[in-house]
Amino acid sequence: MIVLKNSMCEIGRLTEELERFAEGEQLPLKTGLELNLVLEEVITNIISYGYADDAEHIIKIGIKKNGSILTVTVTDDGLPFDPLEAPPPTFSDKLEELEPGGLGIHLVLKLTDDAGYERVGEFNILTLKKNIPAE
Repeated sequence: MIVLKNSMCEIGRLTEELERFAEGEQLPLKTGLELNLVLEEVITNIISYGYADDAEHIIKIGIKKNGSILTVTVTDDGLPFDPLEAPPPTFSDKLEELEPGGLGIHLVLKLTDDAGYERVGEFNILTLKKNIPAE
């Protein structure tokens, strides 16, 4: 279990913990990099948009490898938010016409193979699954 505070300073520690996990589980390099990208995006969104106050909050990340499947669970006590309900991003050929928001969630969903969300009491619980390709 990785336990982080709702501070952007924690992103570096998250990366270190994920590198340690990937090495210990002998994940393919690409899978480890994608896992880091996914969780960095999820945690950054929680820290940036998830809280209505400036108090310290805890974000918990559980990662399990079962055969060729990684299961990641992110739990936070932020505002209720189901990222699976977020509208897809709009794309345009013109940079000035791009709508802000949604790209990070889109990326997370593209880099994972299954996603689920539930609100349990005061907690958001996001579960992501990723297939580990055979090397």
